[in-house]
Amino acid sequence: MNNKPFLILLMLLLCFTLSNLWAQSTAKRNYPAPTVEIHAEHPAFLFTVTQQPSEASEVYLQRVMEAWASLPEDLRPYSMLRLLSTGTTPEARQTFCHTVAPVLQETNIPTVVQIQVGNAPAFFPTDKLRTLLDTYTIIKGVEVTGLQFDRYRIRDGIDPLASTVEWLMETLEAAAQYGRFVHLALDGLHWSRLMANVSCAPLHTKMSQCSGYIIPSVVSRGDHYLTSLSSVLGLWLEGAATQWGVTADTRWYTDNHYMAPDQFGDDTIQTSIPSSLYRALLLNGAMTGAAVYTFPASQDLWFGNARHHWDQTIHPTITELLAKGLISRRDFVHKKAPVAYQLTPSVNPLDFHLNLRDIDAVLDAGYLVRGAYNVTQPGQTAELIPNNGQYFWIPLLSAYAPATTLETFQKVVQPGVMLSAQEWTELLTPLHPAYGAGDAFITAVGRGIFIMNSHENRTIPQQFSIPDAPAPVRSVTAQRTETEVVLEWPFREGDVSYSVYRRILPELNFTSVITGLEGRRYADTTLQPDQTVAYAVTALTNEKEPYEGVVQYGQYLTLSAVESRIAEEVLLTPMLAQAESTPIAQQTAMNAPLFPSASLTMLEGLEGENLSIARTLSERIEAWRNAIATKDLNLLLDLYATDYEDPQGWRFQYMRRAYQWLFERYQSPHMAYQVRRWDFSTWASTQTVNMLLYCRITAHATTDASGHIADPSITLPRTQTAEVWVTWAQHDGLWRITSTNPALPNFRDLLSYLSGPYDTLTPGPDIYQAQ
Repeated sequence: MNNKPFLILLMLLLCFTLSNLWAQSTAKRNYPAPTVEIHAEHPAFLFTVTQQPSEASEVYLQRVMEAWASLPEDLRPYSMLRLLSTGTTPEARQTFCHTVAPVLQETNIPTVVQIQVGNAPAFFPTDKLRTLLDTYTIIKGVEVTGLQFDRYRIRDGIDPLASTVEWLMETLEAAAQYGRFVHLALDGLHWSRLMANVSCAPLHTKMSQCSGYIIPSVVSRGDHYLTSLSSVLGLWLEGAATQWGVTADTRWYTDNHYMAPDQFGDDTIQTSIPSSLYRALLLNGAMTGAAVYTFPASQDLWFGNARHHWDQTIHPTITELLAKGLISRRDFVHKKAPVAYQLTPSVNPLDFHLNLRDIDAVLDAGYLVRGAYNVTQPGQTAELIPNNGQYFWIPLLSAYAPATTLETFQKVVQPGVMLSAQEWTELLTPLHPAYGAGDAFITAVGRGIFIMNSHENRTIPQQFSIPDAPAPVRSVTAQRTETEVVLEWPFREGDVSYSVYRRILPELNFTSVITGLEGRRYADTTLQPDQTVAYAVTALTNEKEPYEGVVQYGQYLTLSAVESRIAEEVLLTPMLAQAESTPIAQQTAMNAPLFPSASLTMLEGLEGENLSIARTLSERIEAWRNAIATKDLNLLLDLYATDYEDPQGWRFQYMRRAYQWLFERYQSPHMAYQVRRWDFSTWASTQTVNMLLYCRITAHATTDASGHIADPSITLPRTQTAEVWVTWAQHDGLWRITSTNPALPNFRDLLSYLSGPYDTLTPGPDIYQAQ
């Protein structure tokens, strides 16, 4: 039998298939050029204007146009308005888009519209998206947010992510075909899960094909921020995205139960968010190369009712990023990050915990984040800034990163290789030479030097020392005449050019007057005779000198690696004709005010015997926290008296079984605490001491009962304030707990997390109420 025709047909079919695969892999070559320019030297700022409930479209449009008109002109080339509708359905969002876009098209205001929040059942139709992008050129990009990738396949073959992945791939393709971008904003661990979940492998391929048209963004929500930023950083370095961004959502502060500096507790109470939090989020993005910055809280912007955030922090910081060129280029970041970690593919939640053992200390051991970032109190203090700047940020690469990418790193670590945080530290130390000294976060990357107080909610000052910062220009003289103010300063051999800055009092921040000045003299002819003014001069210079100091809570400094800082200013009043510059205090205008420090056990104000007892009980509380973290049931039981009884009459064995259930069912338990009040009123009569304790116990199951959803969490007690009255008494020479109110632990709280939609068990006192 002659098989030659069959073989020829098979070869033709194989060639056809390979040709199609090649065409698909190179499809991005056929996309039009992006309609907006975004890179480190030309970042993008997405400012939100949210439609209010029941707000008429014409009123909303008027607010949008007024917001754009009042935006500082120097920021407009980098800015887009992010438009949010109150509608929650795809139909409502379509109506919103087709209502606002025609008007804004005439005004030529560049916009980004939000088309999707969360997963199925309803997605914005891609054919409608194509019509929208084809009709309105002012829509530069669309936003997709809130998608969750913590769903996994189970044995019956159902893939709960199939529709989400398919829709997102179609949306990316549609946007790329029109030269627009998709701003994909995810929080928590969803970026890491997307990069490892096998259901998302086709999505990763599509992202790589459309890398110039997708902007993955880190949303600062929840307590997995370090892992989330490291994940998107890895996506960028492996080529799955040409640019990436940060969404500066200050709800991170209340997500993690911060009420005020040194205060933890009820996140439903109105809390004044520190403005400095914006600066930390923006600088984290700049040092790691983010080129897109999103501001979801419209009230914090220049047109909002909380615009002090804009005036004090947001506007000065983004102006600084632009002026100093602080956004790091990809090559600078890659050089700064010689070690990467590659996620392993995950078919189920248990697989993903192979990654979590390294990358997250809240849900698992977190060897990497402990060894690289010095994370020490997961569950108590959420981390926004690494506690150690020496190792920079460790990129997390996807399970599908190409081999060519892996070869560009000096070391790529696979899951399961490192067996402790110490091993991570030992690996990283020789590959990351230390820059500077002190306990503050210090790093130098690209054209920026970043010095940050790493305590997110503790008023603890930190020292820093920089060996070779650009030397400031000093001894500037100013002389006022009837028509001008003349500035002069000394010669230095290493200076290349100069910049002059000015602030007209009562302004706090300097504004650039002139840059690239080659001479050592400048005449300002624009000043009014009755104005009090301060001038400062910086130099693009090769002159270096050490720089050291202290950063307080909420203080985040930046230095240019090539331009000197402002260290002196010369001040002229209307009555003063000449002056010489004098040193100025370390700039704190963009930082939070200082607060008196408070401890977790609040011993302030106690004395004598009361102070001695409180110190002993503080040690017992810490033992309580350690017993929960290590799942040490025997140590935990030793903290409770055998005659323990809660307000519902449940006793010691009940408490024991509740803790046993917690440890058997849930992983990575943590206890966050802070003493609210000490009460020694019963000490003399009953030999007991009462304390009001903020006590929040968290833990995580591997999956929910269905097996689909990974790492559902629980919180005890299930009350708004998480405050518990704890009564202590001495038994056998040790202080032990005799009562808690409300009961902690409480089986009803525990079991309420397992109830379904038809057998709802609400949290509360563990009392049986007959139906």
